[in-house]
Amino acid sequence: MKNTILDKNRFLVGLCVGLFAMMPTVVLAGDGVSSTGQAKDAQVESETPFQWSEDHLADFFTWSSDDAISSSDREPSGPSQRTARKARPRRQDRNVVRTSVLEITEPTAKAVHESHAEEYVSGAEESGCACGAENSSDACDCEKQAAVAKAVAGAHKGVFYNNNFNYLCDPCYDDWNLGDGLKRQSLGECITYDFGGQYRMRYHNEHNMRGLGLTGNDDQFLLHRLRFYANVEIGTRVRLYGEIIDAVSEFEASAPRPIEENRTDILNLFIDYKLYNGCCGDLWGRFGRQELLCGAQRVISPLDWANTRRTFEGGKLMWTGPNWDIDAFWTRPVPDTTANVHSVNSPDQSQEYM
Repeated sequence: MKNTILDKNRFLVGLCVGLFAMMPTVVLAGDGVSSTGQAKDAQVESETPFQWSEDHLADFFTWSSDDAISSSDREPSGPSQRTARKARPRRQDRNVVRTSVLEITEPTAKAVHESHAEEYVSGAEESGCACGAENSSDACDCEKQAAVAKAVAGAHKGVFYNNNFNYLCDPCYDDWNLGDGLKRQSLGECITYDFGGQYRMRYHNEHNMRGLGLTGNDDQFLLHRLRFYANVEIGTRVRLYGEIIDAVSEFEASAPRPIEENRTDILNLFIDYKLYNGCCGDLWGRFGRQELLCGAQRVISPLDWANTRRTFEGGKLMWTGPNWDIDAFWTRPVPDTTANVHSVNSPDQSQEYM
């Protein structure tokens, strides 16, 4: 009987101890101080609204079994105790995790950067250029290689007489493109010439619009266009330029449009002469047959979409300066009056364009 009463007393004592251990506690700044010891501070801490911060997110993602608190030290989870974890990961531990991430990403970014740089410096060693070389005025560094690549990409313009192949004279250019051997060639000491051209073929499948406007007619056909040009520069003051075009339409069921055929005609044939060479710019004069292109081509354009191209005859003054380029022209349009005949069209004397 006495043993039974003793066992009951032990059970009650153990139950009270267990219930006391399960009572909520508030831990401040990592110290195991209960709410009974610091009632005022605990109240302030428990009333502080919880807000997620970068440190909370870092603690969440860097939590590991090594940093986990034991079951005897872990406080019950609740809104007022989420900011009071006793065994928080240290800042240096989070830095270790973040550093390991950087060690993974930085070499990847570096490899991407190096791969882009190799596009500009490939073959530089073979041509005598050393990308990144120091103490050498002839070094083809990455910036110069990038400038050459940009010049190559923009060499061809909307009108061929504005093409710029001066990159071929750059010692940092060691690539090859089709037609390079026909550009910037010398004849004697004062003559430089370029030859080039273009062939274009375009397939059309038109529904309800063959002809002019919505005609209700369907048609399928091919458009071919061949252009060939020659540019000759004599010294630094005289330039001669000529270009021919041959545009034809084939396999159509209806008659071709006026902008689709122009058999073997002169597209450009003019002479340039430098009238003035000053410190603020150059003044050039041009006379002959020429295409006109200004700005975004909304008003003045050679209309490259058409199989034939617009051209004019007349004169033009061109001022080229460091900040401004100014053109003044007086021309007559050259209509395509002999589309199916291999002959040179004449300007329309009844119209002026200036």
